[in-house]
Amino acid sequence: MPITFNHTIVAACDKQESAAFFTRLFGLPPAKPAGYFLAVG
Repeated sequence: MPITFNHTIVAACDKQESAAFFTRLFGLPPAKPAGYFLAVG
C-alpha cells in the first residue's frame, strides 16, 4: 500500500504570505479560505 500525503498545518505569523509562498513554490492556484485557514493545493 503506497503512502499518500493528505494534509498538514503549517504555523505561520502571516498566513497570506505563507500561502502565497507555497503556491509559488509548487506552481499551484491561489489559496482558498477554509475557515480560519487558507487551503493550498
